[in-house]
Amino acid sequence: MDGSKVLPGKYKYLAQLNLNRALHRRKPIDMQSMQQKFDKHIFNFTKMDKREILFEILNKNRQHKGNYLAINVSPLELGHCLLLPAMYSCLPQVVTADGLLAAIELFLLTKSPAVRMGFNGLCAHASINHLHFHFFHLQQQMLLETVEVEHLAGPCYVLLSFPSQGFVFQLSKHTDIQEFVGNVFKLVSFLQDNEKPHNIFITRGSSFQEKSPNSVRDHVRVYIWARKPACEAKEDAMFYPALCEMFGQLLFRKRDDYETVTEEVIANIMTDLTKEPFQSVVDQVRRMFQNP
Repeated sequence: MDGSKVLPGKYKYLAQLNLNRALHRRKPIDMQSMQQKFDKHIFNFTKMDKREILFEILNKNRQHKGNYLAINVSPLELGHCLLLPAMYSCLPQVVTADGLLAAIELFLLTKSPAVRMGFNGLCAHASINHLHFHFFHLQQQMLLETVEVEHLAGPCYVLLSFPSQGFVFQLSKHTDIQEFVGNVFKLVSFLQDNEKPHNIFITRGSSFQEKSPNSVRDHVRVYIWARKPACEAKEDAMFYPALCEMFGQLLFRKRDDYETVTEEVIANIMTDLTKEPFQSVVDQVRRMFQNP
């Protein structure tokens, strides 16, 4: 990391300068559609150097799935890895129920609040059209670990007090994991079926019922943002607004942008990306969880 700072303001955005990632990241593939098929002829994770694979993840209570953890050759943070569910099934970058369950189970192997996971969907700054989740450490405590959210319906809540407006679910030690994953997958599937690009972020945080920023972070929060499409990565962009940026972690590729950015600029970008897409689906989502 070449620089890190919290921007002045109420949203506590974390700005990070990462020149190395800008230089060495694999060139993202342009995504033209949320229905884009897996293409074996272009780069995918079956073509990566086998030395990048750390290990296969096995669950003794479940049939062998071929889930792997691999290093990210252009990491955005400490310990940045990729979870590759059913890697050799060559699935496109669309969340599956099994893949989401594998992500949550991997996340639950540690209680550290520094561990984070996320997913960039098609047309939402996914760089490779092969099913994968990001898995990394971020030590900085973030506002969305404890921010207040509002109840929408059933297990679904909404984030309205942050420029990235979206949906959120919580997992406690009393929640059935299968039921929790089913509810999150229900919303993600709805967005995919309706061709609404989306980003997902998984973090530890306080209970939705706790009001203090010093609350114990003993729950899991899953944030889901419907957003405007991003079908190509613009080389002159200040940053790519993907899963980390929606959460409040801003990854800059140019020193000038990093040094001059303000909270107001970021808040305007995030509001523009998420407000209209959120409002276009929120009533349907409410009905979906009112009438399961």
